[in-house]
Amino acid sequence: MLRVVFGVAAFSGAVGKHASRLGRSHVTMAASAPYGSWESPITAAFITEAGVGLGGLTVGPVSSDLFWLERRSKEGGRSVLCRRAPGDAAASERGGVDVTPAGSNVRTRVHEYGGNSLIIGQEAGAEYVIYSNFADQRLYKLPVGGGESLELTPKSAYAEDARYRFADFALDEPRKRLICVREDHSNPNPADVVNAVVAVALDGSGAMEVLAAGSDFYAAPRLSPDGSKLAFVSWEHPNMPWDSTRLSVVELEQASGRPKEGTAPT
Repeated sequence: MLRVVFGVAAFSGAVGKHASRLGRSHVTMAASAPYGSWESPITAAFITEAGVGLGGLTVGPVSSDLFWLERRSKEGGRSVLCRRAPGDAAASERGGVDVTPAGSNVRTRVHEYGGNSLIIGQEAGAEYVIYSNFADQRLYKLPVGGGESLELTPKSAYAEDARYRFADFALDEPRKRLICVREDHSNPNPADVVNAVVAVALDGSGAMEVLAAGSDFYAAPRLSPDGSKLAFVSWEHPNMPWDSTRLSVVELEQASGRPKEGTAPT
């Protein structure tokens, strides 16, 4: 049982020969509450609502500007991509300006605990960001300098939001595609979820091609500088990635970027 005591100060007029002086008396009020149920003005929301989580640091390939993700408690935990621009009139106290639009949430649900949810590329010297939006788990391509976003995985490709989840991006710009991990929830039963490494077209058609499949989980696909090889990490249930993983490398056809026929991952 917790006993809460409040001190209340009051002034009263003194009497007799001290009538001209003001005395100070204290009135004490006590309230009791079961342990753990005392209503404190210092709530969890009070402590955390002003907090901003920072992560996902990356550098622009053209501008060399610093980019980062801010997870904002005051906005329901929404993750926003920011660019360092301390001289901008719209810059925050951290010196950043928002890149992704209001209402978006840069976050992926691949493997449930998420993964890398964005990548910054360049086209004709202009930077763009590709990111996964949390609400629908679709991919969007957005010019960093402002402009309309292009939905890379539109409803014309598949109607159901969150049917696919995407993470761990690598750009294959010569072949105009994004290589990433895709988690297929066409059958929502957890035992029937299918993971693969895929290539997503950058033209907004939603076209996808599987580059590696057959394992329970995939992560970190990376393309060699000349585009001839693709490396990725995979592992099998019930292992966690810190228990047992496999690093594989596959050779790719020069023109199509598909795995070479008759060659197995090494």
